[in-house]
Amino acid sequence: EYCLQYDTNHDGELDTKEAQAITEIRVSRTDVASLRGVEYMTNLRRLYAENCNKLKRLEITRTLPLLEAIFITDSEVAGVVDLGNCPRLGGFSAGNNRITNVIFRNNWYLYGAELQDNCLTGVLDVTETSDDAYYFGVEGNPDLKEVKFTLFDDKNKLIFSFDYNKKLIADFLEVSKHRLDYPAKTDSKTIDKYILARNRALNEFVQKSNPLVFLLL
Repeated sequence: EYCLQYDTNHDGELDTKEAQAITEIRVSRTDVASLRGVEYMTNLRRLYAENCNKLKRLEITRTLPLLEAIFITDSEVAGVVDLGNCPRLGGFSAGNNRITNVIFRNNWYLYGAELQDNCLTGVLDVTETSDDAYYFGVEGNPDLKEVKFTLFDDKNKLIFSFDYNKKLIADFLEVSKHRLDYPAKTDSKTIDKYILARNRALNEFVQKSNPLVFLLL
């Protein structure tokens, strides 16, 4: 129903040309239950679907080459979210959903993600994100066990917040000086803050090649 405003020929459906004309979707605080078909909007840049209590899945099955930002905070998105088809994604705001894992794959423009208060489990791998990434919020995911990342560039500072992740047992917060699958750089990122409070099961912390500015335990 929302997309019918782009039905310029008034035939009751979106053809390829009409879908490609869409650069932004705003369905926040609506009863939208599915985002199926968004993969045909190849010029889409921003997607807003916050406070959508009927939205259960986020599936992007085809490449959206220009998509820069996704906002789905306070919805009901569950399961695994694969962002591999969003190569230019810069920000992913998805706090307070029921997401169990996020696949960051070839997301070299991603500067941060808000994943707090979800259902993250196992390992969250953010190694394939931007060298300029500055914030990842994963607090409030009691079953999250491990976070992996490899970041560079001493121009920016990174904040990682792990507050209230009770099962975080192997938190390899390690910054190395090169990455085999991405162009090597000589300088490592300055890690500005580690917020690890209330992680009683944490048994390993690795910090390399960075002047530690702030550590909260």
